[in-house]
Amino acid sequence: MRVALVVPGSVDATSGGFAYDRALLEELRAAGDEARVVSVPWRRYPLGVVDALSTPPLGDADVVLADELAHPALLRLDADA
Repeated sequence: MRVALVVPGSVDATSGGFAYDRALLEELRAAGDEARVVSVPWRRYPLGVVDALSTPPLGDADVVLADELAHPALLRLDADA
């Protein structure tokens, strides 16, 4: 399965949430899934919504997992679904 994990900023940042994201990536890869990180700008409303216009395409991902803090940048993708 091809998984895209959308995170605000860098998944290497030091915080509990990003530690969880890194652990999730490790588990997915250990299970044989192709997991990649899609980084979006970490900004609050309304600027995060404006960033949705430039969110990188998620390509051939079978599943998209999004860190809750990244959701403003996914507005365009939600509308296309």
